[in-house]
Amino acid sequence: IQLLRQTIDAMRVVKYFSWEQSCLEKINSCRILECNKILRFRRIQQGGINLGRVSPVLSCLLTVLTFAVILDKDMEPADIFASLLIFQSMRLPLMTIAVNLPMIQNMLLSLKRVDLFLQGEDFLTREILPESDSNHAVLKAKECSPAADWKPADVGSDHNKFALRDIDITVGKGQLVAILGPVGSGKTTLLGALVGSLPLAGDSAQARTVRRVGVVPQQAVVLNASLAENVTMGLPYDQALFDFAVEASQLRADLKLLP
Repeated sequence: IQLLRQTIDAMRVVKYFSWEQSCLEKINSCRILECNKILRFRRIQQGGINLGRVSPVLSCLLTVLTFAVILDKDMEPADIFASLLIFQSMRLPLMTIAVNLPMIQNMLLSLKRVDLFLQGEDFLTREILPESDSNHAVLKAKECSPAADWKPADVGSDHNKFALRDIDITVGKGQLVAILGPVGSGKTTLLGALVGSLPLAGDSAQARTVRRVGVVPQQAVVLNASLAENVTMGLPYDQALFDFAVEASQLRADLKLLP
């Protein structure tokens, strides 16, 4: 799902460089790997359920064989029927063991992830500017990166990893600021650092904004419909309005690449 989302978000770049076939092969290979893992998990789960269903009979049989053959002791009919009654009463708990094992495994995995999150390093949080301040946003940092395993370059991490460096932005009240740049240049990373959702590095790093900040993330939405219906989004088709929307969104070059 994450790979599909990334492909849809970067669809313009994929179309521009004609990477459709390579992206499709990558998605198919990931899907095949995912299906194989799901199939293996389901087989193990079903095998455990079937084993749980026959476990009362196997437990009773092994108990009788151990007592009568290995220990070489005589068993009275009363002992045998009492054992059968005990194992019959344990039928449901023995069957639920196989069902609960995957749940226990998922619980341990979730606890491990929570533990890693709680033990992670804290990063600089967003500070609130007072109402009397003349600025609406202040962002200063030596480095900032959206990578989960990112560390500042001065503590031995790879300096070639993607990170915004030497950030110093101040937005005053009433100012209209546009951040321009190609795909993958760090526009979203800059906004994420501004609202305090990404770690900042540097001795004087700070992210300060007014108390109420609205962020509208870019999410690609593709309907299972025609191209025109994806542009109109349910509105009546109007040729002039359609052409204006295509020109405003700079989709004309992409449409020319379509067969």
